[in-house]
Amino acid sequence: MKPIVRRIALVAAATAALTGVVQLPWVQPATTSQALTGAGSVTELQITGRAGVPNNAAAVVLNLTALDSTTAGFVTAYACGSALPDVSNLNYVPGGAAIANSATVPIGTGGKVCLYTSSATNLIADINGWYPAGSDFTPTTPTRLLDTRPTRTDPGAVTELQITGRAGVPTTATAAVINLTALDSTTAGFVTAYPCGSALPNVSNLNYVPGGTAIANSATVPIGTGGKICLYTSSATNLIADINGWYPTGSDFTPTTPTRLLDTRSTAATPSSAEFVATFDNDTGLEAFDTFVYHREGGSGEWVGDHDRSCGPPDP
Repeated sequence: MKPIVRRIALVAAATAALTGVVQLPWVQPATTSQALTGAGSVTELQITGRAGVPNNAAAVVLNLTALDSTTAGFVTAYACGSALPDVSNLNYVPGGAAIANSATVPIGTGGKVCLYTSSATNLIADINGWYPAGSDFTPTTPTRLLDTRPTRTDPGAVTELQITGRAGVPTTATAAVINLTALDSTTAGFVTAYPCGSALPNVSNLNYVPGGTAIANSATVPIGTGGKICLYTSSATNLIADINGWYPTGSDFTPTTPTRLLDTRSTAATPSSAEFVATFDNDTGLEAFDTFVYHREGGSGEWVGDHDRSCGPPDP
């Protein structure tokens, strides 16, 4: 069946042209909220001439959001005028939950990108920037480089993914823009993408949950030894990797060793062997404890408060 085609344009806010990727202020998103997309439909999204994007722009950085989906499905973003590629940029679940992912997409015929939705969903697209023709970033036709199905990766496994020499990526490329998807996971876990030949960094690019739910995220990854990137999976999962573009040697973009710069989680140290431990026969009296600590003298005598005794001793 031929896909249904819809045409939607971004509401614009002009910006001055810069070199490399051009960052934009927030703009009103294009949205299909008037009606859900049809299953198997293609939405044509006008990019050039909107939000300050010129006619010679080669690629665009979008944030895609799906919500109110009728069934599980996926979005494929690609250059209009080219064939629908066998890749995905965003995976969504039924219901009202909004799920988002970033995508760097080549701009196609008429200055448009096409958004294929495999099942009915509301779709939002926000633009964050664009690459001019001749920029350091080279967009590729979205291409699937890895799909482990039906064999899951092992817990703690590292998958070496060849990047150079595939999808038009030369041996001089220094970094790749890929979309990672995890699904059919046995337990919750994460994926770390890093250059092969370097140590596994303490970072994550994608976090996933148990079950069949597919979860995706975009990642820009330095290319390592042998033109490969390494994908560490902390637990057993199926893993998909699609490439969207690459950076050459000498580009304005300088890849770094992936490094964690922020983690707001508690960094309290694990208690040492010197921690206080109290035991109670059959937990007698334990349910009466307030916020203060008491102990029995000799294990069976009167209750004695170790700190503030203002709350009184526990019940006998």
